[in-house]
Amino acid sequence: MRILLSILFSIVTVFAQSFSPTEILFVPWGEDSLNNVRYFTAPDGRCGPQNFHIQKDTIWVLDPVNQSIKAFSNNVLRKCLYAPTDAKDFAIKSNNEYICLIDNSIWSFKNNKLTLTLRPESPLPLIKSISLKNNRLLIFNDNGTTSHISDDKILRYPQKGIEQFDKYYEIKKISRSLASITIKDNSWKEITKIDVPIESRNLGCIRLIGVDLKNRIFLDVDLIQQDIPLKVKREVWVINDKGSHLAIIHIPTHYYSSIFRDFELTPEGKLYHLISSEDGIHIMKWEFPDSFSVPLDGEYPEPFQKHLHYNDLEGSEFQGDEIKQDDSKQSVTREESLIIGDSYVQHQWTCTEANITNGVVQDPDGDLVQTPDWIHIGSNTKIPYKWGGFNTLPDYDDGMTTGKYAGDIHTAGVSNYARGVDCSGFVCRCWKLTTHYSTRMMDDPAWGPITLPYSSWDDIKPAD
Repeated sequence: MRILLSILFSIVTVFAQSFSPTEILFVPWGEDSLNNVRYFTAPDGRCGPQNFHIQKDTIWVLDPVNQSIKAFSNNVLRKCLYAPTDAKDFAIKSNNEYICLIDNSIWSFKNNKLTLTLRPESPLPLIKSISLKNNRLLIFNDNGTTSHISDDKILRYPQKGIEQFDKYYEIKKISRSLASITIKDNSWKEITKIDVPIESRNLGCIRLIGVDLKNRIFLDVDLIQQDIPLKVKREVWVINDKGSHLAIIHIPTHYYSSIFRDFELTPEGKLYHLISSEDGIHIMKWEFPDSFSVPLDGEYPEPFQKHLHYNDLEGSEFQGDEIKQDDSKQSVTREESLIIGDSYVQHQWTCTEANITNGVVQDPDGDLVQTPDWIHIGSNTKIPYKWGGFNTLPDYDDGMTTGKYAGDIHTAGVSNYARGVDCSGFVCRCWKLTTHYSTRMMDDPAWGPITLPYSSWDDIKPAD
């Protein structure tokens, strides 16, 4: 059975009823109290609390810079659990048992002690998020599949679909003007397929936030307003399982720090949103009626309408190698490039006390060095950011064994005593270039150019 979404979103909003969220929690930035949350600033942006969970009257917030998961109720801090600095997601089993997503693996804790670590048999696909349903852990992957745990192993279901209440939802972008939602039963048999037309013909991507007990489907939608430079409008669309449009929420570009997952949907259909602002974090609640006489059109309060994005942080840029090598005969396939990129993300290495700075230090050449906060003594995964870094994996491992610093986020100068890659260095390694070209040099005719502009984001292919 195939359903056409008969009411186009842009038309419906003209007749929609406006509504707004309520704020249920505010936590200010600060370092002087556990009642605050913290962020750190690095060359690639600003990072703070990564996500949150609602559990009855308790709001749990992952504050990795403070190495904690904090429980708030009535705007008062009630409890803190330990979480490593590189935790991205979490699930609470009980007051003393919880699970974290760290380095694409599942870490189980009890009484703040690590009890079990599980890693997928294959490093890909990457784990996007985790969730507990009836004390059963669901693992959602970035390729649209769902995994579960059996006999202390992470097992992935063979077909695409995000599990929601014994059904599986596969969301697919067909084109800029069309997306589809395929709903399957627990035997993977197709129940129905919903076409979601985009009248404005500017769909960037579409993701599933969740489905509630009333079978209302909540979608996270990015609409491309401008290709070059890229400008995106973000919205939440709510439809039912028959394809009828129920609501649109307009999400302002207001991101003081990066967040791993900023939405949570309860089974009852309450939608919560974590917003990072200049004064701290705000958690907003959207409530929906049981029935809709007209579609709803949601807007955020005025303070959140201010344009704010951590990518807009001003900073200097590494200028690249002064001497150009002859890369004219270099060639690389898309597959090779992706394999090289994955190897940097999946690389496991051992950190010693000599490899971390615990703040800013001065190297023997007088350059200031600061290793990233997420790195810890012991086993780590992925190569860290290093200002001006262009190291191969063997270079990096050799540097760790000889006491070099693991990464460097201080941008005053390039240290010869640190190892890692920066953004452009990583791209150059993936493309098998022998020269470290900076971002500025990539499209400069004097250097090739290395890259050429596309007229549309739809032209981009893997490894571009």
